[in-house]
Amino acid sequence: MVTPPVERGSPIPGATAIGPPRSVSTVRLRTRWTRALALFLAVFTLVGIANFVGTRSTAGAFRNVAVRMENEADALAQLRGDIVSVALARAAAVQHLTVDGRQLHAAWADAATSYARAIRVLRPGGGREIIKDQLAASKALWPEDITTLTPVEFLARTARGRENFAKLDEAAEASRAQTRRDLADATHLERAMTAATALAGLLLLALMLRFARRLSSEVLRPVANLRDSADRLAAGDLDHRVEVQRADEIGDLAVTFNAMADVIASSHRSLTLQASHDALTGLANRTAFYARLQAALAHPDRRDGTQAVLFVDLDDFKDVNDELGHAAGDEVLCAVATRLTNTVRPGDLVARLGGDEFALLLDGLDGPAVALDIAQRAVAALGAPLEVSGISVRVGASAGLAMRHDNGDSDTLMREADVAMYAAKREGKNRVQRYGHTEPPLGVGRKRRARRTSGSIGLARAGPGSSTSWPSKAQ
Repeated sequence: MVTPPVERGSPIPGATAIGPPRSVSTVRLRTRWTRALALFLAVFTLVGIANFVGTRSTAGAFRNVAVRMENEADALAQLRGDIVSVALARAAAVQHLTVDGRQLHAAWADAATSYARAIRVLRPGGGREIIKDQLAASKALWPEDITTLTPVEFLARTARGRENFAKLDEAAEASRAQTRRDLADATHLERAMTAATALAGLLLLALMLRFARRLSSEVLRPVANLRDSADRLAAGDLDHRVEVQRADEIGDLAVTFNAMADVIASSHRSLTLQASHDALTGLANRTAFYARLQAALAHPDRRDGTQAVLFVDLDDFKDVNDELGHAAGDEVLCAVATRLTNTVRPGDLVARLGGDEFALLLDGLDGPAVALDIAQRAVAALGAPLEVSGISVRVGASAGLAMRHDNGDSDTLMREADVAMYAAKREGKNRVQRYGHTEPPLGVGRKRRARRTSGSIGLARAGPGSSTSWPSKAQ
Protein backbone atom coordinates (compact mmCIF):
# COMPACT_ATOMS: atom_id res chain seq x y z
CA MET A 1 0.00 0.00 0.00
CA VAL A 2 1.37 3.39 -0.99
CA THR A 3 1.09 6.13 1.62
CA PRO A 4 -0.72 9.17 0.18
CA PRO A 5 1.15 12.46 -0.01
CA VAL A 6 1.13 14.55 3.13
CA GLU A 7 -0.63 17.91 2.98
CA ARG A 8 0.89 20.87 4.75
CA GLY A 9 -0.46 21.21 8.26
CA SER A 10 -2.11 17.76 8.33
CA PRO A 11 -1.40 15.84 11.56
CA ILE A 12 0.29 12.46 11.19
CA PRO A 13 0.17 10.08 14.19
CA GLY A 14 3.68 9.26 15.33
CA ALA A 15 5.25 11.70 12.89
CA THR A 16 8.07 14.08 13.64
CA ALA A 17 6.76 17.62 13.85
CA ILE A 18 8.58 20.30 11.86
CA GLY A 19 7.85 23.79 13.18
CA PRO A 20 5.91 25.22 16.13
CA PRO A 21 2.43 23.69 16.58
CA ARG A 22 0.80 27.02 17.47
CA SER A 23 0.30 28.40 13.98
CA VAL A 24 1.40 27.91 10.40
CA SER A 25 4.23 30.20 9.41
CA THR A 26 3.49 32.52 6.52
CA VAL A 27 6.86 34.29 6.18
CA ARG A 28 9.63 32.65 4.25
CA LEU A 29 12.63 31.57 6.28
CA ARG A 30 15.01 33.60 4.13
CA THR A 31 12.93 36.76 4.68
CA ARG A 32 12.76 36.28 8.44
CA TRP A 33 16.47 35.69 8.77
CA THR A 34 17.29 38.57 6.45
CA ARG A 35 15.30 40.87 8.71
CA ALA A 36 16.88 39.39 11.81
CA LEU A 37 20.35 39.79 10.37
CA ALA A 38 19.60 43.38 9.36
CA LEU A 39 18.39 44.12 12.90
CA PHE A 40 21.46 42.49 14.38
CA LEU A 41 23.78 44.46 12.09
CA ALA A 42 21.93 47.69 12.90
CA VAL A 43 22.23 47.13 16.63
CA PHE A 44 25.85 46.08 16.27
CA THR A 45 26.58 49.23 14.25
CA LEU A 46 24.80 51.46 16.76
CA VAL A 47 26.68 49.84 19.63
CA GLY A 48 29.95 50.36 17.80
CA ILE A 49 29.12 53.99 17.04
CA ALA A 50 28.02 54.61 20.63
CA ASN A 51 31.18 53.01 21.95
CA PHE A 52 33.32 55.10 19.57
CA VAL A 53 31.51 58.34 20.44
CA GLY A 54 31.62 57.58 24.15
CA THR A 55 35.32 56.83 24.05
CA ARG A 56 36.06 60.00 22.13
CA SER A 57 33.81 62.07 24.39
CA THR A 58 35.45 60.74 27.54
CA ALA A 59 38.94 61.19 26.18
CA GLY A 60 38.04 64.66 24.92
CA ALA A 61 36.62 65.65 28.27
CA PHE A 62 39.78 64.65 30.11
CA ARG A 63 41.95 66.24 27.45
CA ASN A 64 40.00 69.52 27.66
CA VAL A 65 40.35 69.54 31.43
CA ALA A 66 44.10 69.02 31.15
CA VAL A 67 44.53 71.71 28.47
CA ARG A 68 42.32 74.16 30.36
CA MET A 69 44.19 73.53 33.59
CA GLU A 70 47.51 74.10 31.87
CA ASN A 71 46.31 77.31 30.20
CA GLU A 72 44.86 78.66 33.42
CA ALA A 73 48.02 77.88 35.38
CA ASP A 74 50.17 79.51 32.69
CA ALA A 75 47.92 82.59 32.55
CA LEU A 76 47.96 83.01 36.33
CA ALA A 77 51.73 82.52 36.43
CA GLN A 78 52.22 85.11 33.69
CA LEU A 79 49.87 87.51 35.47
CA ARG A 80 51.69 87.00 38.73
CA GLY A 81 55.03 87.72 37.02
CA ASP A 82 53.72 90.92 35.41
CA ILE A 83 52.22 92.09 38.71
CA VAL A 84 55.56 91.46 40.37
CA SER A 85 57.25 93.52 37.63
CA VAL A 86 54.82 96.36 38.28
CA ALA A 87 55.43 96.09 41.99
CA LEU A 88 59.22 96.14 41.50
CA ALA A 89 58.93 99.23 39.31
CA ARG A 90 56.83 100.92 41.94
CA ALA A 91 59.28 99.85 44.67
CA ALA A 92 62.18 101.34 42.71
CA ALA A 93 60.25 104.53 42.33
CA VAL A 94 59.59 104.63 46.05
CA GLN A 95 63.27 103.92 46.82
CA HIS A 96 64.48 106.81 44.66
CA LEU A 97 61.61 109.01 45.65
CA THR A 98 60.90 109.61 41.99
CA VAL A 99 58.15 108.38 39.72
CA ASP A 100 59.36 107.11 36.37
CA GLY A 101 56.22 107.17 34.29
CA ARG A 102 57.67 105.40 31.24
CA GLN A 103 58.90 102.35 33.21
CA LEU A 104 55.65 102.00 35.11
CA HIS A 105 53.57 102.43 31.93
CA ALA A 106 55.52 99.62 30.22
CA ALA A 107 55.15 97.28 33.20
CA TRP A 108 51.47 98.12 33.51
CA ALA A 109 50.88 97.45 29.78
CA ASP A 110 52.31 93.93 30.18
CA ALA A 111 50.18 93.39 33.28
CA ALA A 112 47.06 94.55 31.41
CA THR A 113 47.75 92.03 28.66
CA SER A 114 48.15 89.28 31.26
CA TYR A 115 44.93 90.37 32.94
CA ALA A 116 43.08 90.15 29.63
CA ARG A 117 44.49 86.69 28.94
CA ALA A 118 43.65 85.44 32.42
CA ILE A 119 40.08 86.75 32.12
CA ARG A 120 39.77 85.00 28.76
CA VAL A 121 41.24 81.69 29.95
CA LEU A 122 39.65 81.41 33.38
CA ARG A 123 36.08 80.14 33.53
CA PRO A 124 33.12 81.54 35.44
CA GLY A 125 33.38 80.22 38.97
CA GLY A 126 37.00 79.35 38.31
CA GLY A 127 38.65 82.70 39.24
CA ARG A 128 37.51 84.89 36.34
CA GLU A 129 35.36 87.12 38.57
CA ILE A 130 38.22 87.49 41.05
CA ILE A 131 40.62 88.62 38.31
CA LYS A 132 38.03 91.04 36.95
CA ASP A 133 37.50 92.52 40.41
CA GLN A 134 41.25 92.74 40.92
CA LEU A 135 41.70 94.52 37.58
CA ALA A 136 38.88 96.94 38.36
CA ALA A 137 40.36 97.65 41.79
CA SER A 138 43.80 98.28 40.28
CA LYS A 139 42.38 100.71 37.72
CA ALA A 140 40.48 102.51 40.45
CA LEU A 141 43.56 102.66 42.67
CA TRP A 142 46.00 103.92 40.04
CA PRO A 143 45.21 106.79 37.73
CA GLU A 144 46.23 106.72 34.12
CA ASP A 145 48.84 109.40 34.72
CA ILE A 146 50.71 108.32 37.81
CA THR A 147 53.07 111.29 37.59
CA THR A 148 50.35 113.42 39.09
CA LEU A 149 50.66 111.52 42.34
CA THR A 150 52.76 112.90 45.18
CA PRO A 151 55.37 110.58 46.71
CA VAL A 152 53.22 110.14 49.80
CA GLU A 153 50.16 109.18 47.76
CA PHE A 154 52.29 106.86 45.62
CA LEU A 155 53.64 105.07 48.74
CA ALA A 156 50.17 104.68 50.18
CA ARG A 157 48.69 103.19 47.01
CA THR A 158 51.71 100.90 46.57
CA ALA A 159 51.08 99.44 50.02
CA ARG A 160 47.46 98.74 49.12
CA GLY A 161 48.58 97.00 45.88
CA ARG A 162 50.09 94.11 47.86
CA GLU A 163 46.58 92.72 48.12
CA ASN A 164 46.87 91.66 44.45
CA PHE A 165 48.94 88.63 45.36
CA ALA A 166 46.32 87.39 47.79
CA LYS A 167 43.71 87.78 45.05
CA LEU A 168 45.91 85.79 42.68
CA ASP A 169 46.13 82.97 45.21
CA GLU A 170 42.37 83.06 45.61
CA ALA A 171 41.91 82.93 41.82
CA ALA A 172 44.32 79.99 41.55
CA GLU A 173 42.39 78.12 44.25
CA ALA A 174 39.11 78.84 42.44
CA SER A 175 40.69 77.55 39.20
CA ARG A 176 41.80 74.36 40.92
CA ALA A 177 38.34 73.89 42.42
CA GLN A 178 36.78 74.32 38.97
CA THR A 179 39.29 71.84 37.56
CA ARG A 180 38.28 69.33 40.20
CA ARG A 181 34.64 69.83 39.27
CA ASP A 182 35.50 69.38 35.60
CA LEU A 183 37.37 66.17 36.42
CA ALA A 184 34.40 64.96 38.41
CA ASP A 185 32.10 65.70 35.45
CA ALA A 186 34.48 63.90 33.10
CA THR A 187 34.55 60.95 35.49
CA HIS A 188 30.74 60.88 35.57
CA LEU A 189 30.71 60.99 31.78
CA GLU A 190 33.17 58.13 31.64
CA ARG A 191 31.06 56.07 34.02
CA ALA A 192 27.91 56.87 32.08
CA MET A 193 29.54 55.89 28.81
CA THR A 194 30.89 52.72 30.39
CA ALA A 195 27.42 51.85 31.67
CA ALA A 196 25.90 52.65 28.26
CA THR A 197 28.52 50.50 26.54
CA ALA A 198 27.88 47.66 28.98
CA LEU A 199 24.13 47.99 28.46
CA ALA A 200 24.58 48.00 24.70
CA GLY A 201 26.83 44.95 25.02
CA LEU A 202 24.17 43.18 27.08
CA LEU A 203 21.56 44.11 24.49
CA LEU A 204 23.80 42.74 21.75
CA LEU A 205 24.36 39.58 23.79
CA ALA A 206 20.61 39.22 24.32
CA LEU A 207 20.05 39.57 20.58
CA MET A 208 22.73 36.98 19.89
CA LEU A 209 21.10 34.58 22.35
CA ARG A 210 17.71 35.20 20.79
CA PHE A 211 19.12 34.63 17.32
CA ALA A 212 20.80 31.45 18.53
CA ARG A 213 17.52 30.25 20.04
CA ARG A 214 15.65 31.06 16.86
CA LEU A 215 18.35 29.37 14.81
CA SER A 216 17.97 26.28 16.98
CA SER A 217 14.17 26.23 16.88
CA GLU A 218 13.67 27.27 13.26
CA VAL A 219 16.63 25.63 11.52
CA LEU A 220 18.81 23.29 13.56
CA ARG A 221 16.07 21.35 15.38
CA PRO A 222 13.90 20.87 12.26
CA VAL A 223 16.97 19.78 10.29
CA ALA A 224 17.82 17.35 13.10
CA ASN A 225 14.24 16.02 12.96
CA LEU A 226 14.58 15.55 9.23
CA ARG A 227 17.86 13.73 9.81
CA ASP A 228 16.20 11.45 12.39
CA SER A 229 13.33 10.85 9.99
CA ALA A 230 15.81 9.96 7.26
CA ASP A 231 17.50 7.55 9.68
CA ARG A 232 14.15 5.93 10.49
CA LEU A 233 13.36 5.66 6.80
CA ALA A 234 16.78 4.10 6.15
CA ALA A 235 16.19 1.67 9.05
CA GLY A 236 13.05 0.38 7.32
CA ASP A 237 10.28 2.46 8.89
CA LEU A 238 8.61 3.10 5.54
CA ASP A 239 5.39 4.47 7.09
CA HIS A 240 7.16 7.27 8.96
CA ARG A 241 6.43 10.76 7.70
CA VAL A 242 7.22 14.28 8.81
CA GLU A 243 4.36 16.42 10.06
CA VAL A 244 4.54 19.75 8.23
CA GLN A 245 3.38 22.81 10.18
CA ARG A 246 5.20 25.62 8.41
CA ALA A 247 5.21 27.11 4.94
CA ASP A 248 8.84 28.22 4.59
CA GLU A 249 11.87 26.50 3.11
CA ILE A 250 12.02 23.96 5.96
CA GLY A 251 8.36 23.15 5.30
CA ASP A 252 9.12 22.72 1.61
CA LEU A 253 11.99 20.43 2.53
CA ALA A 254 9.69 18.40 4.79
CA VAL A 255 7.08 18.10 2.04
CA THR A 256 9.80 17.03 -0.38
CA PHE A 257 11.05 14.50 2.19
CA ASN A 258 7.54 13.05 2.55
CA ALA A 259 7.19 12.84 -1.23
CA MET A 260 10.57 11.11 -1.44
CA ALA A 261 9.53 8.75 1.37
CA ASP A 262 6.32 7.93 -0.54
CA VAL A 263 8.33 7.10 -3.65
CA ILE A 264 10.81 4.99 -1.65
CA ALA A 265 8.02 3.16 0.19
CA SER A 266 6.16 2.52 -3.04
CA SER A 267 9.31 1.30 -4.77
CA HIS A 268 10.25 -0.86 -1.79
CA ARG A 269 6.82 -2.45 -1.64
CA SER A 270 6.84 -2.95 -5.39
CA LEU A 271 10.27 -4.59 -5.26
CA THR A 272 9.23 -6.69 -2.28
CA LEU A 273 6.13 -7.77 -4.15
CA GLN A 274 8.16 -8.61 -7.24
CA ALA A 275 10.70 -10.52 -5.15
CA SER A 276 8.06 -12.66 -3.43
CA HIS A 277 5.34 -12.99 -6.09
CA ASP A 278 5.02 -14.39 -9.55
CA ALA A 279 4.87 -11.63 -12.13
CA LEU A 280 2.34 -13.41 -14.37
CA THR A 281 -0.23 -14.79 -11.94
CA GLY A 282 0.35 -12.63 -8.88
CA LEU A 283 0.73 -15.74 -6.72
CA ALA A 284 3.57 -16.27 -4.29
CA ASN A 285 6.75 -17.51 -5.96
CA ARG A 286 9.05 -20.37 -4.99
CA THR A 287 11.07 -18.25 -2.55
CA ALA A 288 8.00 -16.99 -0.69
CA PHE A 289 6.49 -20.50 -0.61
CA TYR A 290 9.61 -22.05 0.92
CA ALA A 291 9.88 -19.23 3.47
CA ARG A 292 6.24 -19.73 4.53
CA LEU A 293 6.67 -23.52 4.66
CA GLN A 294 9.80 -23.29 6.80
CA ALA A 295 8.07 -20.84 9.13
CA ALA A 296 5.11 -23.20 9.52
CA LEU A 297 7.36 -26.20 10.19
CA ALA A 298 9.38 -24.21 12.74
CA HIS A 299 6.48 -24.34 15.21
CA PRO A 300 6.39 -27.75 16.88
CA ASP A 301 3.01 -27.14 18.51
CA ARG A 302 0.24 -28.68 16.33
CA ARG A 303 -2.73 -27.94 18.57
CA ASP A 304 -4.10 -25.63 15.85
CA GLY A 305 -3.76 -28.38 13.22
CA THR A 306 -1.10 -29.88 11.02
CA GLN A 307 0.23 -28.91 7.59
CA ALA A 308 0.30 -30.51 4.17
CA VAL A 309 1.93 -29.72 0.84
CA LEU A 310 0.04 -30.22 -2.41
CA PHE A 311 2.20 -30.29 -5.53
CA VAL A 312 0.15 -29.62 -8.68
CA ASP A 313 1.41 -30.10 -12.24
CA LEU A 314 -0.80 -29.39 -15.25
CA ASP A 315 -1.41 -32.26 -17.63
CA ASP A 316 -0.56 -31.73 -21.28
CA PHE A 317 0.05 -27.99 -20.82
CA LYS A 318 2.76 -28.15 -23.50
CA ASP A 319 0.06 -28.92 -26.06
CA VAL A 320 -1.67 -25.60 -25.24
CA ASN A 321 1.50 -23.66 -25.94
CA ASP A 322 2.21 -25.61 -29.11
CA GLU A 323 -1.29 -25.35 -30.56
CA LEU A 324 -2.52 -21.97 -29.29
CA GLY A 325 0.70 -20.09 -28.53
CA HIS A 326 2.36 -18.84 -25.41
CA ALA A 327 -0.12 -16.00 -24.96
CA ALA A 328 -2.90 -18.55 -24.64
CA GLY A 329 -0.71 -20.57 -22.29
CA ASP A 330 -0.31 -17.48 -20.08
CA GLU A 331 -4.09 -17.09 -20.00
CA VAL A 332 -4.43 -20.70 -18.93
CA LEU A 333 -1.88 -20.21 -16.13
CA CYS A 334 -3.73 -17.15 -14.86
CA ALA A 335 -7.04 -19.01 -14.93
CA VAL A 336 -5.45 -21.95 -13.08
CA ALA A 337 -4.13 -19.53 -10.42
CA THR A 338 -7.61 -18.06 -9.96
CA ARG A 339 -9.25 -21.49 -9.63
CA LEU A 340 -6.67 -22.72 -7.12
CA THR A 341 -7.04 -19.53 -5.06
CA ASN A 342 -10.83 -19.98 -5.01
CA THR A 343 -10.45 -23.57 -3.92
CA VAL A 344 -8.29 -23.19 -0.81
CA ARG A 345 -9.36 -21.84 2.58
CA PRO A 346 -8.38 -18.50 4.12
CA GLY A 347 -4.86 -18.85 5.51
CA ASP A 348 -3.72 -21.38 2.91
CA LEU A 349 -1.03 -20.38 0.45
CA VAL A 350 -1.05 -20.90 -3.31
CA ALA A 351 2.24 -20.45 -5.17
CA ARG A 352 3.54 -20.89 -8.68
CA LEU A 353 6.89 -22.65 -8.57
CA GLY A 354 7.61 -22.15 -12.26
CA GLY A 355 6.29 -23.24 -15.65
CA ASP A 356 3.11 -25.23 -15.13
CA GLU A 357 3.99 -26.31 -11.55
CA PHE A 358 2.00 -25.01 -8.58
CA ALA A 359 2.22 -25.73 -4.88
CA LEU A 360 -0.33 -25.33 -2.09
CA LEU A 361 0.51 -25.04 1.60
CA LEU A 362 -2.49 -26.24 3.60
CA ASP A 363 -2.26 -25.08 7.22
CA GLY A 364 -4.38 -25.81 10.29
CA LEU A 365 -5.63 -29.19 9.04
CA ASP A 366 -7.56 -31.52 11.32
CA GLY A 367 -6.21 -34.51 9.45
CA PRO A 368 -5.32 -36.07 6.09
CA ALA A 369 -8.98 -36.34 5.09
CA VAL A 370 -9.37 -32.55 5.00
CA ALA A 371 -6.21 -32.23 2.90
CA LEU A 372 -7.41 -34.90 0.46
CA ASP A 373 -10.76 -33.16 0.13
CA ILE A 374 -9.10 -29.84 -0.74
CA ALA A 375 -6.75 -31.56 -3.18
CA GLN A 376 -9.61 -33.38 -4.96
CA ARG A 377 -11.60 -30.15 -5.23
CA ALA A 378 -8.56 -28.40 -6.71
CA VAL A 379 -8.04 -31.15 -9.33
CA ALA A 380 -11.75 -31.11 -10.15
CA ALA A 381 -11.70 -27.30 -10.59
CA LEU A 382 -8.72 -27.53 -12.94
CA GLY A 383 -10.41 -30.31 -14.94
CA ALA A 384 -13.31 -28.04 -15.90
CA PRO A 385 -13.16 -26.43 -19.37
CA LEU A 386 -11.36 -23.11 -19.81
CA GLU A 387 -12.13 -20.44 -22.38
CA VAL A 388 -8.96 -19.09 -23.99
CA SER A 389 -9.23 -16.52 -26.80
CA GLY A 390 -12.74 -17.65 -27.59
CA ILE A 391 -11.74 -21.34 -27.60
CA SER A 392 -12.85 -23.79 -24.94
CA VAL A 393 -10.05 -26.07 -23.80
CA ARG A 394 -9.78 -28.62 -21.05
CA VAL A 395 -6.51 -28.95 -19.11
CA GLY A 396 -6.32 -31.39 -16.26
CA ALA A 397 -3.84 -31.61 -13.42
CA SER A 398 -2.04 -34.24 -11.40
CA ALA A 399 -1.48 -33.53 -7.70
CA GLY A 400 0.75 -35.09 -5.09
CA LEU A 401 -0.07 -34.69 -1.39
CA ALA A 402 2.48 -34.93 1.42
CA MET A 403 1.47 -34.63 5.09
CA ARG A 404 3.75 -33.21 7.74
CA HIS A 405 5.51 -35.76 9.92
CA ASP A 406 8.04 -35.63 12.72
CA ASN A 407 11.18 -36.12 10.61
CA GLY A 408 10.10 -34.00 7.67
CA ASP A 409 11.59 -30.65 6.80
CA SER A 410 10.62 -28.38 3.92
CA ASP A 411 12.81 -30.14 1.36
CA THR A 412 11.54 -33.54 2.46
CA LEU A 413 7.88 -32.53 2.17
CA MET A 414 8.47 -31.03 -1.28
CA ARG A 415 10.23 -34.18 -2.48
CA GLU A 416 7.45 -36.38 -1.11
CA ALA A 417 4.77 -34.26 -2.76
CA ASP A 418 6.74 -34.32 -6.04
CA VAL A 419 7.06 -38.11 -5.92
CA ALA A 420 3.34 -38.45 -5.17
CA MET A 421 2.51 -36.15 -8.09
CA TYR A 422 4.46 -38.33 -10.54
CA ALA A 423 2.74 -41.38 -9.11
CA ALA A 424 -0.59 -39.70 -9.95
CA LYS A 425 0.57 -39.11 -13.52
CA ARG A 426 1.54 -42.77 -13.84
CA GLU A 427 -1.90 -43.77 -12.60
CA GLY A 428 -3.54 -41.92 -15.47
CA LYS A 429 -3.29 -38.18 -14.69
CA ASN A 430 -6.03 -35.82 -13.53
CA ARG A 431 -6.00 -37.30 -10.06
CA VAL A 432 -4.57 -36.89 -6.52
CA GLN A 433 -2.04 -39.24 -4.99
CA ARG A 434 -1.00 -39.08 -1.33
CA TYR A 435 2.58 -39.95 -0.50
CA GLY A 436 3.02 -43.21 1.43
CA HIS A 437 0.07 -45.14 0.01
CA THR A 438 0.54 -46.43 -3.53
CA GLU A 439 3.46 -44.33 -4.74
CA PRO A 440 7.01 -45.70 -4.90
CA PRO A 441 9.15 -45.28 -1.80
CA LEU A 442 10.96 -41.95 -1.32
CA GLY A 443 14.33 -43.48 -2.23
CA VAL A 444 13.26 -44.02 -5.82
CA GLY A 445 13.49 -40.27 -6.36
CA ARG A 446 11.94 -38.13 -8.97
CA LYS A 447 11.85 -39.91 -12.32
CA ARG A 448 12.52 -38.12 -15.48
CA ARG A 449 9.34 -36.80 -16.96
CA ALA A 450 8.30 -38.81 -19.98
CA ARG A 451 8.30 -36.90 -23.17
CA ARG A 452 4.79 -35.88 -23.93
CA THR A 453 3.32 -36.75 -27.32
CA SER A 454 -0.01 -35.52 -28.44
CA GLY A 455 -2.20 -36.90 -31.13
CA SER A 456 -4.51 -34.98 -33.31
CA ILE A 457 -6.16 -32.22 -31.31
CA GLY A 458 -9.41 -30.77 -32.51
CA LEU A 459 -10.17 -27.17 -31.54
CA ALA A 460 -13.53 -25.49 -31.81
CA ARG A 461 -14.70 -22.00 -31.21
CA ALA A 462 -16.45 -21.72 -27.90
CA GLY A 463 -20.19 -21.90 -28.24
CA PRO A 464 -23.20 -23.43 -26.58
CA GLY A 465 -22.32 -26.98 -25.68
CA SER A 466 -19.01 -26.89 -27.51
CA SER A 467 -15.66 -27.72 -25.87
CA THR A 468 -12.30 -29.09 -26.83
CA SER A 469 -10.30 -31.48 -24.69
CA TRP A 470 -6.76 -32.68 -25.11
CA PRO A 471 -6.72 -36.44 -25.83
CA SER A 472 -5.09 -38.49 -23.11
CA LYS A 473 -1.92 -40.38 -23.83
CA ALA A 474 -3.76 -43.52 -22.87
CA GLN A 475 -6.06 -43.10 -25.87
